[in-house]
Amino acid sequence: MGDFNANLERFYTSVSKHNKGSWQYTLFHYLQQHRFSDLQQIFSADPSQPGHTFKSPQNGATTRIDAIFTSPCFPFVPLYCHTRKSFWYLSDHLIVAAYFQPVESVKERHERRLLTKRKVYNVSTMDDTDWQSFATYSEQYYKAHNYKKYESLSPNRSHLNLLWTKLKELLITTANKTVPCSYRSSEDYLPKPKSITSCYSALKKLNGILLLFRTKYLSRSLWPDVQNWARHEDTIQQIITEHHLNPVTFPGILTDANVRLVKRQLIVIYKLVYHKARLEQRLLEQKQIQHHIQLRCNNYDEDLTKMIDSILSREKRSIVLDRLLYKGPVHGNFLITDAKTIQQHAIKHFQQYAIPLTAPPPMNDRWINQFTPRTYIKEE
Repeated sequence: MGDFNANLERFYTSVSKHNKGSWQYTLFHYLQQHRFSDLQQIFSADPSQPGHTFKSPQNGATTRIDAIFTSPCFPFVPLYCHTRKSFWYLSDHLIVAAYFQPVESVKERHERRLLTKRKVYNVSTMDDTDWQSFATYSEQYYKAHNYKKYESLSPNRSHLNLLWTKLKELLITTANKTVPCSYRSSEDYLPKPKSITSCYSALKKLNGILLLFRTKYLSRSLWPDVQNWARHEDTIQQIITEHHLNPVTFPGILTDANVRLVKRQLIVIYKLVYHKARLEQRLLEQKQIQHHIQLRCNNYDEDLTKMIDSILSREKRSIVLDRLLYKGPVHGNFLITDAKTIQQHAIKHFQQYAIPLTAPPPMNDRWINQFTPRTYIKEE
């Protein structure tokens, strides 16, 4: 971006006629060959005449010698580009302004995703070890924050609210540290049971182990060594125990004589867990169907709007106004991305939209005579 001191309009005319042009267009040729984008030309109403950026104070001639180019790999998405006058200092150049979509960081994307979902504590999946961790952490929190002093409070409404607040802080803090949780959308009411999630987890582990027993590895005598196989065998035995499968005995060392037999045994275990996962998925689907049937019946009695939206598969739509092209009396067109400023302009627009800009035309004599009070009509 900047003052190139070369007329862009003449350059584009020269290129359209397949002329190389003078040496001043060398940089423009390079930008065009590397697919750089001329933002002012893209966002102008007439790309063939984007408008001037320089006006000669001697003869008043106008040219376009200032521009903003972006590369194909530019990380920011361009939103708008225009020219405006400078009110801070005197110049015979116009300001070429460009607006870009800000890049969302990983942290901001994660926080935005969490705001669209609700946090659900999976209390039903906790075992004795998890409850013991919950009790231990809550006891430590109780002692660290001196909750003993709240036992001597007098029974009144103020102290009741204080106790409720402190107990809530203790429970939520402990739950965030020890209770497993998941994030679901507001439409997802039924959580997936542990029986199906454990099947998916087991299939993922078995799939990773089976990849080590591919035919191309076995044909080259490449299979897990003693140390890695012992670790994988412990994982397989845990899966067999968790899913109540028939016990299987594996050799302690993999050799050319037993490695293919071990692979067949692993495939059998994988298929058993896979069929179990399919059955659990069908049961979950049946529960979801019954849940939505009951929900529709409840909406029929309590909220007909939700019932009709559900039957017609209608979703609530909304307009997201996150950018606004505003035409000001001084600066002309400029893009607004600030949320509060956009809200103020939107409120002002809808408040004044129905107000006519000019005064209404006066009534003619015929209508004035028609609305003149009649003398033969009594006021009473």
